[in-house]
This record gives sequence, C-alpha cells and structure tokens, in this order.
Amino acid sequence: MYGDPVPPLPEIDPDLIRLCQEQGRCTGLLFEWYKHVGLLAITAASIDRGSPGLRAVQPVHYFALRGLLTRCARLMLANIRLTCDATYGETMNLLGRCIWESAAMVQWLCQTDHDRRFQRFLADALKKDLLLKAESDANLQTRGGALLKIETRMLRSIEKCVKSSGLTENEIRDAKRIPPFDQVLRDIEQEHMYMAVQRLGSHSIHGTWTALVVDYLEDEGGELLPRDCTVEPHPNQYTFGSLAVLDAILAFLRYVSVDEATIAPFLDRLREVRDEIQSANSALVGDDFAHASVSSSK
Repeated sequence: MYGDPVPPLPEIDPDLIRLCQEQGRCTGLLFEWYKHVGLLAITAASIDRGSPGLRAVQPVHYFALRGLLTRCARLMLANIRLTCDATYGETMNLLGRCIWESAAMVQWLCQTDHDRRFQRFLADALKKDLLLKAESDANLQTRGGALLKIETRMLRSIEKCVKSSGLTENEIRDAKRIPPFDQVLRDIEQEHMYMAVQRLGSHSIHGTWTALVVDYLEDEGGELLPRDCTVEPHPNQYTFGSLAVLDAILAFLRYVSVDEATIAPFLDRLREVRDEIQSANSALVGDDFAHASVSSSK
C-alpha cells in the first residue's frame, strides 16, 4: 500500500525525559510526539488513491479527506514553529481548535452514511459561495452588466470550487447543512471534549474578556497592564491535538483500505504513539477527566 515505510519513531533525548521528570512537566516530551503525529498525518494524506489495498472511494471523497488531513498537518507544523521556544501558547489555542474541528470532521465523514455526509460537507461551504454569486449577479444587474475585477476573480473561484465538488447548484442548495459541532462530537462519541475544545476554545478565537485576562493582561498593583505575552504552551495542547489527529488518521485509513491487514504497519504505529502520549501525559500531568477531590472550608 505504501511507496515509503511508515516514518520511524522519533529519537527522544534521554536528557529531555530526565528534565521533564525533574520539572514535573512533560511539555517538551509531548512537543516531540506532537511533531511525529503531524508527520504521520501528512504521510497518510500523501497515500495515492491508486495504491494497492485501497478500495474504490469516490475521488472527491478521497480528496476531501486528504485535504482535511493536510490541513491538520500544516496547522500542526505552524504550532511547532510558533512554540519551539516555549512561547505563543495563546496562539496555539486558536490553531488547536481549527485542528480539532478538522480532525473531528474526518472521523464524522468516515463513520457512516458516507455519500450523504460528504455531500453535506461539500455543499455546506458552497452554499455560502452561491450566496456571494447571487449578490454579485444582483450588483451586475444594478450596474447594467459591468463586472468589477474583484468580482470576476471571485466568480471564477466559485465556479472552480463548485465544479470540483461534482455537485450541481441545485444539489448544493438542497443539501442539508452539516450538524452543529456538538452533534458531530456526539456522533463520533467525543462529546466530552466539547467543553474543552469548543466552549473554552472560543475565548481564544473571539478575544473575550477571559482570553484577555488569561493571555494578554496582568495585574500590577490593581491595574491590568499588557503582559509580555510569553505564554508557555500547556501540555494538554499537545496531548489533545495529537490524540485527535491520531483518531482522524485511523478513521481515514480504515475507510479507504480494503481490510486492516493492509494497513497493519500504520495501525501498529498509531497505537504505539497513542500509548506513548497517554503514558507521558498521565505520568506527569495526570488524568484531566478523573474525579477531583473537593475539600470544603469551615
């Protein structure tokens, strides 16, 4: 199935492991595994759809999944470059939510009812494009047939996207919208992540007061002043992002392959990497979903 073997495991510096243990923080170790997961994602996305062992998946479906995995890998690479010196943790939050949404979408598309779900995924974006086209057509009538250069470029882009989807404009308009993200997570049995990924993640996306207090302001004698913005990444940012993308790669491989024997080397690697990440996170951070003891003050 593969033109190249599955990428080898990263060589973790023993000094890094020792430092993480001494500091009681696994950020550096999880950073290394995060890099490897990004490499696995782009490797999976690069598998040619004509490779032996792949079943006959509709080309546009394959391309959509390939694009989502590539998006995950590229955004992970951006996070790696941003946080390689333990800074820009606040920016990693923004990209992390984008990664999580794309990874969840891969799982949702590969889960069941494939033709209908892929049609909804394709049409959901194109509905917005057709609204822009309708607005441009209205402007065209108002101006008596004169197109602006920006409108010409926009219409060409919309035409290209619609054509590549294989859907007609009527099929796009008639297709159901993608369900809300909380429903997507319920469908793939990840609903427990909604609060951490979507609700809390929205602070970073929208620049709420909570995000400002946590990431951009600090208390100086009762006055909130701009902080130096050296926000260290949290280990969870690497852990949750890595595990989500591992799940997406697994869903993709199972969907496109004839059987699991065909993808056995890749599946073994995914399990091995998952175990390493969970082990590092649990040993040095603990289980975020375990019950916490609550003490009451008298």
